[in-house]
Amino acid sequence: MPTFVSHALTMITAGALVRARRRAIVVAIACATLPDLDVIAYSFGVHWDSMLGHRGITHTLVFALALGPLAAWLGFPAAPLRERLWLAAAFAAATFSHAILDAFTNGGLGIPFFWPLDDTRYFMPWQPLEVSPFLGGFFSARGLEVAASEFLWIGLPCAAVLATLALLRRRR
Repeated sequence: MPTFVSHALTMITAGALVRARRRAIVVAIACATLPDLDVIAYSFGVHWDSMLGHRGITHTLVFALALGPLAAWLGFPAAPLRERLWLAAAFAAATFSHAILDAFTNGGLGIPFFWPLDDTRYFMPWQPLEVSPFLGGFFSARGLEVAASEFLWIGLPCAAVLATLALLRRRR
């Protein structure tokens, strides 16, 4: 899995591209990182390859389509319906971005994008991202490899997009 930093940076970059309000970016970051709360299932004895375990149900399109409207309703309860519908779609996309980024990693069981219709776990054909260790391994040699991988494949492209946007907006 990519780390919280990569999921958040992706949402900050996407928010900058569409000139989203700060609160919308914060909610999008929450949506993009929430799927990894599934790791708590291990504490309850859920096996790692279960659909209730890591990279299971919370990494599916169904989960994203459910969380998006909920996040729009909770995050923007006073917004007009039309705006909340757009926000629901954006937050669903933010949530699903998590699964997509995870599918670019080189470890784990893959992502069940289409559960409950299909239990198949998928990876992207190209997997340049080092899979992140869980909490205990973040500050290890392996954690540094992951940080370098994410910096190269996510950090630098996001920085380039943000810098380009800043330059273009400054010229206007």
